[in-house]
Amino acid sequence: MAKISLKNMVGSPLTENDSGASYAGKFSIGRAMTANISITTKDGKLYADDIPAEAIKEFDSGTITLGVAELEYSVQQSLLGHKVVEDVMTANINDQAPYVGVGFCGQVIRNGTRKWRAIWFCKVVFSEPSDENETKNESISFKTPTIEGTLMPIKNGDWKTETIVATEAAAVAWLESMAESQI
Repeated sequence: MAKISLKNMVGSPLTENDSGASYAGKFSIGRAMTANISITTKDGKLYADDIPAEAIKEFDSGTITLGVAELEYSVQQSLLGHKVVEDVMTANINDQAPYVGVGFCGQVIRNGTRKWRAIWFCKVVFSEPSDENETKNESISFKTPTIEGTLMPIKNGDWKTETIVATEAAAVAWLESMAESQI
């Protein structure tokens, strides 16, 4: 499967309790540029008769790094817990980043046919992004924000859900349904 685009980056606040997880209040994270996912596993081997007899690899956690054209104040409020009043954002040392669900979609090619892949990460907590700036010189260089989060499973063990559908509209509708769902 060849991936050829990235669009519709969305988030939704996560509420988790003993009966499951739910999402409500979908918001756009920004115009998508990049989405990089790195997974960490727990590994174990059992040796018997001087050779490996069993091996196991399990999901432990992961990192998601999102690059967007702009990280608006309202998005930083939703992802990092910062306070926004009118056009002023205040980041406080006591701000707590909430748990959110995050998803996006992109076009893929499978066996010569274009389809859309939509991905939903069930539980993510983000950290303060780096802020790079540079003076203008002979050629203009764009600096855009990236924000990094930690992927975790919800209580039932799910950490990611994805689907492949025929159209972008179907992928967006699926993401919207995940952002307002109960698992």
